[in-house]
Amino acid sequence: MANPSHWSSQLPSANSRKPAVMIVHDAWHVPDHYEDFTDRLEAAGFEVYCPLLPTMDADDLAHITMGLDDDVRVIRDFLVSLVIPETHGQPAELPTGDDLFMVVPQTAASVLQTCNDVIMLLHGYGGAVGTEAVRGLSKTECLRLGLPVGGVIHLIYMCAFMLQPAECVGDASSPVPLGHPILKHSDTGATSVRQPADDFLYGDLPPERAEEMGRLLVSQAPYAMSETITHPAWQHIPTTYIKTYRDRFVLPQWQQRMITAVQGAGVDIMVEHLEYSSHSPFLSHSERVVQVVERAASRVWPWLLHGVGTNDVGPNGTGTNGVDTNDVDMNGGT
Repeated sequence: MANPSHWSSQLPSANSRKPAVMIVHDAWHVPDHYEDFTDRLEAAGFEVYCPLLPTMDADDLAHITMGLDDDVRVIRDFLVSLVIPETHGQPAELPTGDDLFMVVPQTAASVLQTCNDVIMLLHGYGGAVGTEAVRGLSKTECLRLGLPVGGVIHLIYMCAFMLQPAECVGDASSPVPLGHPILKHSDTGATSVRQPADDFLYGDLPPERAEEMGRLLVSQAPYAMSETITHPAWQHIPTTYIKTYRDRFVLPQWQQRMITAVQGAGVDIMVEHLEYSSHSPFLSHSERVVQVVERAASRVWPWLLHGVGTNDVGPNGTGTNGVDTNDVDMNGGT
C-alpha cells in the first residue's frame, strides 16, 4: 500500500491555477449529461471542458461512418490547445514524432498564463478515446523538451475502458450478459441504449432524475467499439481507476479484469472503490468523484520532481520510480 508521503505537492503546476479537467464522455452520452457535475468541479476551482465526441448522434448520416480515430482527433486537438502555449498569437502547430513541440515560446511569464496542466476524467468508452488522445502530451514528455508548457498530469478512469494496446472496447466488454441493453439498428448499424436505461446506467438515481438522463441519450456510430488503441497512456501517466461495484453497464468483472491486466504489466495504479455506485458516479456520488479529482490535482509524483528519461521506468511502473498501488475505499476506510 502506498504511503501518501510518497507524493509531494511542493512542485507548482504550469501556472498558479488548478489543473484543468477534461471530461471525455461515455458512448451514447453528450456533454449535457455532465453539466451538473461540471458545475461542482467549477465550484471547486477547476476549469472544466467536455467536448462532444463526433461518433455520437449517429442518426445524422454525416456521423455514421465516424470511428474511434475521429473521437480521438477531437479530444487531442482540444487538449493541445490547453497544453501548448500560443506563439505570436497563433496556436502552436502539432506535428508528429520528434517535431511534436517544435514551437517558439513567448516569454515564460506569458506562456505560463496560456498553458494548462490537465487531469483527464474518462467515463466508459471515453477511456479508450482519452488513452489514445494523450500520446506525447504527458507532463514529463513536455518537461523533457525544456519548454514551459502544461501537460497531462493524471488519468482518472471512471468505470472506464482502460485498454491494452491492440485491444478495443468490444474485446474488453465480453462476455456480454443476456439482457445487456445495447441495441443495434438494422438499417445503419448504429447502436443505442434500450429504454428505459434507468437500471443499467442510473440505477442509484431517483426515478425522475434517471428518466431525465435517459432522455438525453443518443445513438453512436457502429465502428468505434471495434477499433483498437495503440498507446498505453496509463503506463506513462499517474493513473486512478474508480471501480463501481453496482455497475450493470461496464460490469465490475470487466473493470477488475482491466485493472488486473494493467497491474500485470508491472504498473501500479490507484484504485478507488465505490461499492454502492452504478455506472454514473458523477451523478450519484458526485462529491466523492470531486474528491478523487482534488487528490489527483494535489499530488505531484516523484518522477515529476526529478524527471524521467524516455526509456526510464514510468510514473506507474515498477522499480526505483515506482509507486505501490493504494486501494482507497470511497465508502470509508482503506
